[in-house]
Amino acid sequence: MFSRYCQRPMDHDPRKRLDTALDGAHGRPFGDVNGIERALGRAVPATVKHLWSSFGEGTIPSSRIDLYDADLVLDLLEQYSDAGLTDLLPLASDGGSRDFAVDLVGRDGLPMGTIVLLDRGTMTEGSLQPVAADAIELVELARTDKLDLDGSDLATRWTEKKHAAAYATPIASLQGLGPDDYEIVALHHATLVPARLLARRDLEIAGVPCAAGEDVHLDRKGRVTYARLARDHRAGDVECLGGSLLVLGADGRLRRFTPVSDLVIEGLRWKGGVEITLPDDHLDVLWGALAEPTTIGGIPCAAGLVRLDGDRAVTEATLARDVVIDGVALPAGTWFELTSGGLYAVRLPVATMIRGRTLDAGTKHLVYKDA
Repeated sequence: MFSRYCQRPMDHDPRKRLDTALDGAHGRPFGDVNGIERALGRAVPATVKHLWSSFGEGTIPSSRIDLYDADLVLDLLEQYSDAGLTDLLPLASDGGSRDFAVDLVGRDGLPMGTIVLLDRGTMTEGSLQPVAADAIELVELARTDKLDLDGSDLATRWTEKKHAAAYATPIASLQGLGPDDYEIVALHHATLVPARLLARRDLEIAGVPCAAGEDVHLDRKGRVTYARLARDHRAGDVECLGGSLLVLGADGRLRRFTPVSDLVIEGLRWKGGVEITLPDDHLDVLWGALAEPTTIGGIPCAAGLVRLDGDRAVTEATLARDVVIDGVALPAGTWFELTSGGLYAVRLPVATMIRGRTLDAGTKHLVYKDA
């Protein structure tokens, strides 16, 4: 699949080839290349300079690829640096949250100048995906609608190359185990540490009992961050239920788990045997089942599933008694969902008139003001 990145097409005048690919198309003036080179600490490749000077910035015709202007390139270089991604030159957008960037050093055995696709929602080296041999081929493929944006990323390529070595040199948490016990699905890029395993039998990995036939995720230190528990397991101060999902954060703290018995979190009693989701770096919610009716922020919540937002305001619950929410009188037993705009959806225990409409019982209805 990647053999075409190992050799560049022979062309004594790459600028002519690029001009042919552009076919006279022009965008807008690009801007100051010198500032970009100062930020990079190296020269911009000649073909990229020619692309910027001959086309500029704007949408490449017959494609959805938008070449960046100089100011945005500088902004993205700062983002890349903050994410620990160096020697990458942002070049263009796929029209969404992904960048086409120039690999200036040749990662993972690829030639210098290879174009990689980078998702700004991920921003890891292993997620980089080679898509073209250089800027010229990027333009050629874009104009003929032949860009493959679904190929393997660097982490997948690394796993394919180092799969056997990872079995032969197991990390500490996998000592004494081997291919009969687990299958390596993915490695952390540029390491022999499995990022994801499939347990072939019930296993104990880094002290965590992992269930057979289930995925196990490890961090770069070989610690379990995600597993289906083979039996009850104590994680920190919480006894977690066997057969349930255990998710731990980068700090080792619980993020998703099912307690064996009721427990108190942030002053609220949560029901044992039901999964609880705690806030993490990506989602600041607290979600689980209340063990008893509880009034939260003036809303009388019944025992059962409830979701709280980052301010610990109720965004989803079932009412323990009649109450007015967002100007709407709701009967006890109503399931409801709130958003920042107010009451969003309800499921009623009996037919009820809401905002001029009679809504039947047992069905989810959207009731936000603009509905």
